[in-house]
Amino acid sequence: MTTQQRLLVPLDESEQAEAVLPYAEGLARALGATLHLLAVVEPEPPRIFGLDTEIRTQLELELCQGMTGYLAAIAEESRAQGIAADTETVVGHPAEEILAAADRTAASMIIMATHGRGGLQRLFLGSVADKVMRTSSHPTLLVSPDEHNLGKRNLQPVALRRIAVPLDGSPLAEAALDLAGSLAAAAGARLLLVRVQSLPLTNTMAYPYMPDLGAVEADLEREAQQYLESLRSRLPAGVTSEIAVPRGVPVTALAGYFQENAVDLVVMTTHGLGGFHRLLVGSTADRLVRLGFPVLLVHATEKVADDLSRSRQPVGA
Repeated sequence: MTTQQRLLVPLDESEQAEAVLPYAEGLARALGATLHLLAVVEPEPPRIFGLDTEIRTQLELELCQGMTGYLAAIAEESRAQGIAADTETVVGHPAEEILAAADRTAASMIIMATHGRGGLQRLFLGSVADKVMRTSSHPTLLVSPDEHNLGKRNLQPVALRRIAVPLDGSPLAEAALDLAGSLAAAAGARLLLVRVQSLPLTNTMAYPYMPDLGAVEADLEREAQQYLESLRSRLPAGVTSEIAVPRGVPVTALAGYFQENAVDLVVMTTHGLGGFHRLLVGSTADRLVRLGFPVLLVHATEKVADDLSRSRQPVGA
């Protein structure tokens, strides 16, 4: 990763949206990046009897001025901590403007809350954040606000000490390794490579004998460990890493492991299929975000996505 990076942070004057700032500032500090604080003022809709264009323009101008002042104050707080920050206020629809700003500024990352209440906009999983993470080619960090810390702008930037990458043996999941390794190298963080070993299910009626489940589980765990060990060679030199093979249902096992090991950031790929990269409803990433873990979503390369798509087509398709 280069040192000249810009991290796009959409804000909407709500405490929920501001919950991303400790993460944004922590990443900016580790990467030597600039925060690009963005506010989107939605166009004034025509009233029942319509509003004169000049009046609507004036209302939007006043809203923009208010948001510009708000962003300037946030930027000044970041600069006081030695973090470079600039601001931008635009008029439009939030998701579209966030995507456009990410492309326009060549943002290295979009950092946003999964929902926001109050202010002029609402950012929440299933609407603005959902559209951004599905359609943007930029890595997108989603942070679920901690209701107990809302409004506490004196929180220090998050120090990234432990970064986790869930892996399942697929090229899609492995697409997150490069970014995770670069972040770990920049932040001096320990990188945790995790593969969940699901408990084997057997149908005893299908076999003339009862399989040794203990031996099966031991074989599966050994294979998982060998797989994770093989991925360590892809990590940047100097990155400290460890592997883990928790057992159980994937989301539950991952959540328990992340909590027990005080993971600061989860990096994983979206399950992108078709023309747009799409995060499947109910997927592991979606559920981890809902459980409160900060998840940085990486979009697989077109080749990986195409290979995955072809692998799911019927034979002869």
